[in-house]
Amino acid sequence: MKHLFKTQAPLLILAIGIALAAAGGARLGKLDFAMTLAKGQQQLGQQNIEQPPTRSEPVDPDLRLQNWIDVSGGLFGIGMLLIITGSVMARRRQSTLREEASNVDAPDDLPAALRQMASDIRLLGEALSAESPDMAAIRTHIEEVQMIRLDPILASRQSLEQQFGLAGFAELVGPLSSVERFLNRTWTVLVDHHLDEARKSIAMASDSMDITLAVYEQLANSSVS
Repeated sequence: MKHLFKTQAPLLILAIGIALAAAGGARLGKLDFAMTLAKGQQQLGQQNIEQPPTRSEPVDPDLRLQNWIDVSGGLFGIGMLLIITGSVMARRRQSTLREEASNVDAPDDLPAALRQMASDIRLLGEALSAESPDMAAIRTHIEEVQMIRLDPILASRQSLEQQFGLAGFAELVGPLSSVERFLNRTWTVLVDHHLDEARKSIAMASDSMDITLAVYEQLANSSVS
């Protein structure tokens, strides 16, 4: 899903980078042990059998570092590069979201938009309740609900804050964020063909949408009075 990939790609790249860097760094300990063991065996082979064994000398730090760079430097470097890339992408994504939030107005008829989204989610639940639902088509419909219904509302933060105040906006966006989260989860589990989990997730999205509508009506009535 394009929407999910766009939001999660920086975190995925960052996680892969951390894993690669950690794997490369972990090789230093294994390499150090192998070098120390080899040097000890070499000293033991050169030692007079009548003499008591002596403690092996530690491996030279510069040699350890150079050998680690030769063996794992590339893996560690790729990991660090991915960490930096993921961090930069995440910061740019946050900056883009802030710019969108400051430039987008709320839908002209917000209550109608919320009610339509609630209806769309209920229809998704009905489609999933079928004995053999078309999972690919349902995933496409989820993407449409997110892009056409949900994203414009979430992107209109400044407009909603002006309408309801910061506290009111926070109260409204809480359940609305849950709607987004459960829609994402529904899409994800459908990819893995976990139909039961998809039904549970879409039901949670519908419940969160009902809460969103109730919160909006309460805020709207309060602003009128």
